[in-house]
Amino acid sequence: MGISVTWLDRPIAILVHDTVGQFEVSGSFTGTPSFFSPLAIVILLVLLARRIAFRPFGKLDVTLILSDMSIILAKLIMPPLKLLFGRTWPQYHHPSLIGDGVFGFNFLHSGPEFESFPSGHMASICAMIVVFWICYPRFRPIYWLVMATMAGGLIGGNYHFVSDVLAGALVGISTAMLVVSIWEAASSRRFFWLDRAYPRR
Repeated sequence: MGISVTWLDRPIAILVHDTVGQFEVSGSFTGTPSFFSPLAIVILLVLLARRIAFRPFGKLDVTLILSDMSIILAKLIMPPLKLLFGRTWPQYHHPSLIGDGVFGFNFLHSGPEFESFPSGHMASICAMIVVFWICYPRFRPIYWLVMATMAGGLIGGNYHFVSDVLAGALVGISTAMLVVSIWEAASSRRFFWLDRAYPRR
């Protein structure tokens, strides 16, 4: 992370601005954070409906629940982190590196102009995808592609610095691993007590 902040963030942001610019497709990435909140709500409603209908949860249901919880946890963690680091943006807010020559962290500064680090986009996508990575490992090449596409869009569109994306990925991966670990521990404990109550014959 420190290597990226010191040597990569500014040169890559300037290179992207000078060579790539903002393609029309990159604008679609600005709407992705608002996509994850409705997704979390829809998943919960679908699972609630299944439960009301007395349909037992399968592996996919549990995976969806865990990914939902991971997204929610990542979104709860994100605002305090953004406030703590108070980082300015590469280009599309003011002050920014490209528009104003401003680059750096302004610790404990609030407001949308100081919310570049970590990337909420990357945190959300990793929070969801890494749960599936753990539960359905056979599709890992697809998961890599999804996360790389998000990272490439954010950096290639100059919405975030490289270190913003790395930090967001770290947050999302951490929340995914946390909720899966808690679930596995809780499941093991529950099955242990079931075995004692209903011993196998």
